[in-house]
Amino acid sequence: MLRVVGQIIADRAPGFAGLACLVCFLAASTAIRLLARHPHDDGRQNALRLTGAVFAFGAGTWATHFIGLMAFHTGIPFGFDVNLCALSLGLVLATTAIGFAPGAHDRPSIVVLKGLVLTAGIAAMHVTGMRALLLPGRLYYQPADVAASVSLGLVLVTTALWLLRHGPPLLAAAALTLGTLSPGLPVPPGAIPHPVLVATTSGACLAILLLALGASVLDQHQTRRLATEARRFRALADATFEGLVLEHSGRITDANLAMGELTGLAPEALVGRTLAEVLPDLVLCAPRHRQTTETAIPQPDGADRPVEVL
Repeated sequence: MLRVVGQIIADRAPGFAGLACLVCFLAASTAIRLLARHPHDDGRQNALRLTGAVFAFGAGTWATHFIGLMAFHTGIPFGFDVNLCALSLGLVLATTAIGFAPGAHDRPSIVVLKGLVLTAGIAAMHVTGMRALLLPGRLYYQPADVAASVSLGLVLVTTALWLLRHGPPLLAAAALTLGTLSPGLPVPPGAIPHPVLVATTSGACLAILLLALGASVLDQHQTRRLATEARRFRALADATFEGLVLEHSGRITDANLAMGELTGLAPEALVGRTLAEVLPDLVLCAPRHRQTTETAIPQPDGADRPVEVL
């Protein structure tokens, strides 16, 4: 395992290696942020968020691989096969779509299965990306190192998917980043030259940055809109003389100031109580009847205050 870690950090140009880690973390953070639950979003907004997360992480992982390859000091010229580069990107995008697809994230078996798919896609992208490397020589792999790196990636990626619903987003992004990172002629005709790949990966980085900015703006707009709506609702509810109560499954979730005056309690103190505690003698009518019901609200001093309930 130490040799696997050593391969990740050794014999690389610090600038490229640092850029690869930064791109990977940015991609993972953007994906985690876009995948966060937003209960007020409709199906179209959720689909857009999922698409953005898949593209951000897939493109970021792909860029991380090739930036990492350019960080190696090979001492010889090299290039990349354009078709295999495109195939490696397609592989990671397809498996990321499966790994990020909505599902029962509370079930460990589903999380592990998605972790397997996503890890397999990342590994396939790395292998295909290495096959795309064109240089006068052959590449050999140590089976033990490959098994160790893939196993470590599986544990980290699966942990990240679990933390996506059950832990801090930053920790999930860190686990996803670590699970993604792994250990790079005359240049033949048709290969991608070094400067072209630099420009391509830089473009991917820019796209990730724009996605991160877009997600941030969208989140801020959504938060401001919901806060504004909440303030308007609260002002309207508190302006009426009638006591208003919102309930879910018979338990109070919110109440206005007038309801607090009727019960002799602060509105915050009513939240969490059952309707039966506040209106013990009330038999709720079906909404379609639109009928008022006379009952009484017990007061803190033991007296009853007669009210009419709709």
